[in-house]
Amino acid sequence: MTKRDNLEQVTSEAAAWVLELQSEQLSTRNRKRFAHWLRESPANVREYLELASLWAELEGIDAHQKLDVEALLGETNVIHLTQPDHSGTQGSGRRLRHAWRYFAAASIVVAVTLVAVGRSVWMPASVGPEVVSTRIGEQRSIALSDGSVVNLNTQTTLSIRLDDKLRRVELVAGEALFTVAKDPGRPFIVIVGKAQVRAVGTLFNVRREQDMETVTVVEGTVALSETRTGTQYPVDPRPVTASTQNPKQAGVARSLQSGVELTAGKQARISNVSATVETREVETEKIVAWTRRRLIFDGETLGEIVEEFNRYNLNRLEIADAKLSSIRLSGVFDANDPGSLLTFLTNTEQIKIQQLADGTRIIRSSKSF
Repeated sequence: MTKRDNLEQVTSEAAAWVLELQSEQLSTRNRKRFAHWLRESPANVREYLELASLWAELEGIDAHQKLDVEALLGETNVIHLTQPDHSGTQGSGRRLRHAWRYFAAASIVVAVTLVAVGRSVWMPASVGPEVVSTRIGEQRSIALSDGSVVNLNTQTTLSIRLDDKLRRVELVAGEALFTVAKDPGRPFIVIVGKAQVRAVGTLFNVRREQDMETVTVVEGTVALSETRTGTQYPVDPRPVTASTQNPKQAGVARSLQSGVELTAGKQARISNVSATVETREVETEKIVAWTRRRLIFDGETLGEIVEEFNRYNLNRLEIADAKLSSIRLSGVFDANDPGSLLTFLTNTEQIKIQQLADGTRIIRSSKSF
């Protein structure tokens, strides 16, 4: 298969998913298939976001509800639509035209829905927030009605509210990876502790811990600012102004009030105490390895590693000797297999494991036995 053929295949698959995600009866199985497809390649993510943006422009097809359902059903099964003007490279234009043919062939379904219910299927009614959560060890992927996708890690709770002005998600606890569909008219805001993260058409990871929040950008750009309260929407409609300090200078604390811009490969660590932000460059593959149930450690302390394993497993690990907590280790482990960590420890360190009746495993120095 040539590079061009492969690109057209990705475009066709992305177009199919854009259409599939319009269904209000999207099955759990298909949600999982979609999340798996996104994780297969960054090209899948980019193509999906681009075509989701193109699809959103179809909103004006029947703005005045002039389409007659009976006539359409009686005459044809295809509506001939005017292709929008998308500037860009020649290759990009070919892909969009390829996707447009796919959209046009299926657009009768959407047009009938527009006439029947009198509103766009991708613009949800303004209702109360939806709360979704995962249990310990559970991961979940959800497709939002705007075409965005959220992957929830273990012990995560989200509050989601989408309306015609704002897409607002609050990370109450845990960790989530956001794949945001482009819609410049409706900002996508993630509230996490003292910070709000604003993004349009990007891929980023947010984690909430007891003493800090971390935001990592995998693709695109996000703007961080202080969470606004007491207003209808917790967001300033104006663009956030990035700090004048050098964003490449790792370890420099900046005020959240002044705003911080993050680009791909950058991570912000936000203090819950001082509301300051420190930015640094990170390996994004390591940060999002949890989506494949992998834990990657590179010089973390045993105390940090044990805490991470305990996020995913009911049978806890505990360290009996304080000095052991400071041991630094590197390795790649399965999140649901703490036994692999214990085997590694007993083979490489002077460590013994004590098993308790409730399943808890105590990590002790062999000298204490």
